[in-house]
Amino acid sequence: AGVSQTHEVASEIVTGGHVMRPRTGQGSIMMADKVGVSTRNFKELKAVVVRHLSRLKRLSGDDLTLQLMGLLQKLMKFRFYATAEEMQNVVQPILRTLDDRKRDSNALGLRSGSKRHAVRGATPAAKVHPEGQLLLADDDEEGSRPTSPMSQDEPPKPSCCSACVSGLCALFPSPRAVLVWAESVKVMLVILVIVLGSVAVAVWAQFALASDDVEPDWLLLLDEIVFIFFTADICIRYSCWIMMHSFMPTAFFSFWDFYRGVDGGCVSLDVAAILFKDLMGDVAKAGKLLKLLRLLRLARLIRAANIMIEIMNAMKGEEEEVFELPIRYDVTPKVELRMMANVVDVLTHVTRVAQDYRLSRLLQAFQAFHEQRQGGRTSRVRYDGLEVSDRTQPSDVFEYVIESSDKGPQSLSLGTSDEVAYIMLNLCLYNYPPLVQSALTLLMDSNRARYNLLQDLKQLQLLTTPDQEDMLSTLTAKLGRLQSHAETYELWIRRETPKHRAAADEVRQFLGDLVHFVESKPSRIDYPLDCAPMGGNRKAQRLLQHLDGALIMAKVFREIYGSLHDFEEDAQEASLAEDPQAAEEAESLLQETRGILELCNRLIQGFVRGNKENQTEMYKHLGMFEESIGDGVNSVRVIAEIFKANEELISMFDLVFIGKIADLIANSDKDPECVNILTSVTCHGTSPHPDLQARIITALGAPGRQDKVMFLCTDPSGPDYALRKELCADAAEAAKELLLRAGPEALAGKGVGAPPRLISVDKAPDEASLRHLPSLLAYHVSLINLMAACAAGTKNINVVEAKLQSLYPIDHLLKGLLDRDLLPEVQLALLRYLREAYIDVEMHYHALSGERHLWEFFGRVPDMMQASCLDLEAFAAAVAKGSQEEVWTHAMRTRLEIIFEMLAVLRTFFQAYFIVSKVPTAPIRKSLGLSAAAYAAESNSRSNSMGEEDDDEDQDEEPGLGEESSSDARAVTTALIRRIVLGARDLVEVGGRFLTDGFLVESVDSVISILEHSKHLPEDLLREADPSTWHLPKGLTPEDMGRFRKNRLAARRAWTAGQLWSDSRLESRPALGSSASQFEGSRDHSSIAGGGAGFTVMNRLEAFVGELEEDEELQARIEADMFSVTSEILSLPEIKESPEKGDLRREYLVQRLVKQVYATIKAGLQTGSKLLSPNATRTTIWMLQVFRNMIEVKWGMSIEDRDEEGGAEEDHKAHKVQVLLNQWGVTALCLDLIANGISEELKIEAVKLLIALLFKEGGNAEVQRTINEHLGRSDSSSFFIEVRHMISNLAEWHKLFPSGEESLQAAASAMQAPPGAAPSSPPDMWVSMALGSQAIFGGDEGGGGGGEGLPGAVVLLKFLQLTCEGHFQPNQELLRTQEVDPLARFGRGGGLVDELSVQNSINVNLLDEFVWYLNVVSKIPYREASAAGIRVAELVLEVLQGP
Repeated sequence: AGVSQTHEVASEIVTGGHVMRPRTGQGSIMMADKVGVSTRNFKELKAVVVRHLSRLKRLSGDDLTLQLMGLLQKLMKFRFYATAEEMQNVVQPILRTLDDRKRDSNALGLRSGSKRHAVRGATPAAKVHPEGQLLLADDDEEGSRPTSPMSQDEPPKPSCCSACVSGLCALFPSPRAVLVWAESVKVMLVILVIVLGSVAVAVWAQFALASDDVEPDWLLLLDEIVFIFFTADICIRYSCWIMMHSFMPTAFFSFWDFYRGVDGGCVSLDVAAILFKDLMGDVAKAGKLLKLLRLLRLARLIRAANIMIEIMNAMKGEEEEVFELPIRYDVTPKVELRMMANVVDVLTHVTRVAQDYRLSRLLQAFQAFHEQRQGGRTSRVRYDGLEVSDRTQPSDVFEYVIESSDKGPQSLSLGTSDEVAYIMLNLCLYNYPPLVQSALTLLMDSNRARYNLLQDLKQLQLLTTPDQEDMLSTLTAKLGRLQSHAETYELWIRRETPKHRAAADEVRQFLGDLVHFVESKPSRIDYPLDCAPMGGNRKAQRLLQHLDGALIMAKVFREIYGSLHDFEEDAQEASLAEDPQAAEEAESLLQETRGILELCNRLIQGFVRGNKENQTEMYKHLGMFEESIGDGVNSVRVIAEIFKANEELISMFDLVFIGKIADLIANSDKDPECVNILTSVTCHGTSPHPDLQARIITALGAPGRQDKVMFLCTDPSGPDYALRKELCADAAEAAKELLLRAGPEALAGKGVGAPPRLISVDKAPDEASLRHLPSLLAYHVSLINLMAACAAGTKNINVVEAKLQSLYPIDHLLKGLLDRDLLPEVQLALLRYLREAYIDVEMHYHALSGERHLWEFFGRVPDMMQASCLDLEAFAAAVAKGSQEEVWTHAMRTRLEIIFEMLAVLRTFFQAYFIVSKVPTAPIRKSLGLSAAAYAAESNSRSNSMGEEDDDEDQDEEPGLGEESSSDARAVTTALIRRIVLGARDLVEVGGRFLTDGFLVESVDSVISILEHSKHLPEDLLREADPSTWHLPKGLTPEDMGRFRKNRLAARRAWTAGQLWSDSRLESRPALGSSASQFEGSRDHSSIAGGGAGFTVMNRLEAFVGELEEDEELQARIEADMFSVTSEILSLPEIKESPEKGDLRREYLVQRLVKQVYATIKAGLQTGSKLLSPNATRTTIWMLQVFRNMIEVKWGMSIEDRDEEGGAEEDHKAHKVQVLLNQWGVTALCLDLIANGISEELKIEAVKLLIALLFKEGGNAEVQRTINEHLGRSDSSSFFIEVRHMISNLAEWHKLFPSGEESLQAAASAMQAPPGAAPSSPPDMWVSMALGSQAIFGGDEGGGGGGEGLPGAVVLLKFLQLTCEGHFQPNQELLRTQEVDPLARFGRGGGLVDELSVQNSINVNLLDEFVWYLNVVSKIPYREASAAGIRVAELVLEVLQGP
């Protein structure tokens, strides 16, 4: 049983009388008490709805039906339909009204019937308008008709009237039938004879009669007969056309094509001849004029030729009837379409309740499964009709729940899958995007019962103790009260009565309670120790999400925020009126309201922090927070948290908003929170956003704004630098006073290096966001961090790096790092700036090799490591004793973060800049404090280990540097390296189990990099520093370290969102003490560990889910469910088949589905970006998968197998489906979906479908031409830019994660070992730890990686190769160069443009990108890189080869 605010099923639904209300997909589950039958039932209203639905044959647009359907939707939404019986009473009538297969549309004038096309072996092609509208290539104006309410059903009439009307209608043929008869071969033959006869007579009269001869009477009679015949013909056709199109204004003009215009012109000439003959008395003049008119009437020869062509085609069998889509799909009034969308939403609601019901039953079945496993092998537990024994597998329980839930009186099934599929597919033909989207959503959900149930089971929150149930009840009550107070805010806005003041106090109290809940931590210690506090509680976030907390928070803020400006105006008016009492009251209300809004924003911050789903929910209310910036309610913090590390939302970030934030910073008191907004959008995952980074730097450095914004404190002799030191001193003094107030023992500690006690748990979130610092100092640190973030990345960002180097010179930056008076927060920010702007740059700053201040700073690193090691030793000792007295402070964690950044700097520096001959020895000896004896010892150790190889090395030294100087530099460098690598080892061994995977990997990688690039190190140092001999934390494996390397950039740039502990290390958490028992790691361990029994249940449930995911038969059933609609689509008739086979045709369905996606795509806020809503993204992914499955079904294999196993036979089987999808817009749609802002999963699915369309021996020329035409006829810059971006990401992935198999690690070890090193140094473990193991993206799981462990986006290479298959030269040229409009990048004026004249805004030479990618992977000697290199080489070959 379960609980949520979204759905409710009363006691009749769940066996045993338990209430079940889980939210679909992520239900909060708890064991609930039995409840009585609900009294909130509205029986009479529900009875009226059922009676009305039972009488309806179709959904009409009358007011009664409209109001009742709206009422039904609300009754469902507010859970007044509480039993399965009540829901089924409305479900079946709704499905019947939506199913129009048994209704005759002909009598209603809604059917267009069929249309003649001269078919030459293919169906009419489709083209895509730039705005997304699909048009038939050979369709005339008949193809699209305007809407009209006149063509809808009339209200039901009495039976006698209906009989009379039906009888009258039966006496006369329909307009469509008349037109079909008029275009039959027999009628055309008669018309051809008459046309040719009249033309022959006209030719005879032209030459046989003189101009002054009187025409014989028979000729005049013949002219009148021909005139009457052709006039009647054109009038009948025109009248039938108008009636068939419901007398719409456009129908009067759409009738006239070229040939009908010729007929009309000839009839007009006949009329003119008769009129002139009667009006003109002069026979000679009349004869001449009639002769001229008769000559013009010879134009009927054009029609005769057209008729002969049609007759010849019909006699050859080449003419086919092409079914035309009934016009009701385009002319149905919007009021009816909205009503249809509403009733589909009702069905969707029922489907989701059914999902919840299945989840409830599955949990009850799992309980029986768990009890049986606890009872032993011989025990048997019965649940419903399932007997659970030791042989019962999780998949058996799962399948029983699926099958039994759709049977019996409690079933909420909509019917057979094929019936529901046909009805929903039919609704997809309507020209109304909301209806089509609702139908697609319902169709997808109804075909994914097993998939949805498994996902629900994986994502649920299990509450297993009474305390947890009480907590849920309390949260539900408080959220309900907050919602009630928000809805009634206008009543207590002035706090005029005690009751009103009590409401305000309750709102403030409840918000504070929820803030404490969402920011609460399981202990006073934040694990891991080197990672910033999360500042939130993932369990609380999910629980609030399940209770519709996002909507309630937004409502509270919106309702109360509206009064803030009113109170400000009241205070100003009272002040001007010199009324102190009124001013005091207004100011009190203002401050109280602002305090409530601040609490609400703090709650929203904790709700969205690090949670992408919650971020997406609150993004819907972004405008509300933007409006409240500057009102003192901390909305900027909410905006920053909404975007932080959320790639999808960052792609939707408004570039104009960057300038607004920059102006706000310049015109305000340098608010650090505004800077944090920009920092949150600079980098996400492993893909920095160069466009945003460059725009931020440009906006901050704009003339007139830079002086107001930049507070970098660069010059050590300047006033800003002195002010920074003063602020640091004030902050340090304030922290010292805080400790003194806690007692002298807290300040002194309990021993050398022992950390002080934590003063306040609530202080940790403030420290993480720098709120414990003075505002100006916090702004300075935030600004430095922002500038460093703007330089993150290694490609196409050199302009930003140059700008940063000019803003903060290297000598000033290093002097700041050496200043011991600066706080650790400032030093950490400067260190990040050094790494991003000078060390890890695209254009190397070679002067760093001998920079004295830099080496002096390096010399301080061992002391910094030693201080942190003492902190970790004291902490580890306290944990070993089980003491909770000692804690970990913010300053200690900051020092560890500095070491983490320093290790990254050292690793990159030794790789790119280290030259031993340029090392200055004096600053290193000064920092290390080396005495003469120590220096001599290092020098002797160095000389003993050098051997004869020193002479060879000296040859590489720069001129002017003698052997004595070179030896001195080597000895000092060796001393520094020894202390650094041994310090890193001590940190890992002493505190490794308390630190993140990221810190451990950075330590190992830095040591390996230093040892690799420092030649001729002593053998004793190599042995002592060998990472394979380190005592690493239990559970840390090379695979875990490899996973961190995949996200190295994310962990270094956004430390609070970095990789934490691996799953294997999470299993050993109890060894760390109870304080870490609720730490959340890389996997979602959000279940509440409520003791032994609860912990056992949760472990059992996790194992249960794991077995279900690994069950191959279940996965096959899930796939079969998801693609069951494929057979339904393939079985639909084609447009060339007879009208009797129904209105739902395969071609029109594909066309409308493609059009639906175009209707939901919106232009992004960034140049070339496109946006799709989350729901539209889900349905579009599924739709593309179905299209691909249609081809794979014909092949009998997947696209992964097609390249190796397929041949000409498979090409023939799938050709028809490929032509169907290509001609009706699917190819163009897939190309348009490869753009910035579109979900990565959706882009990969689009690429896979394109691969399926292109697969054919020798190349699929039709699809290749479509690709070339679509990309060449319009501005396709977004496609080529995104392809370049995807290739860049692939190369970056190989750089960050160059993993290989064990068989290749030995060779890699030999290649990467220092020259002359002994075979035992470094061993295999060294390389394994440095380079990781297999990628986390498997062949199938990674989206077509092919088994080499490559990312899913690698399928892009195969698609590009197939576009050029068979030496298709147009695409070969297109990948290299595109036509560029030089004015495009500066923007064009508004209005419509011809799609054929639009050129690209930028040329992207993809061949250069391929060669660059090949160059990258060719330097990485591992299987993944080799596999990618083979694919790239094949692609380059396909692009280049040809005649």
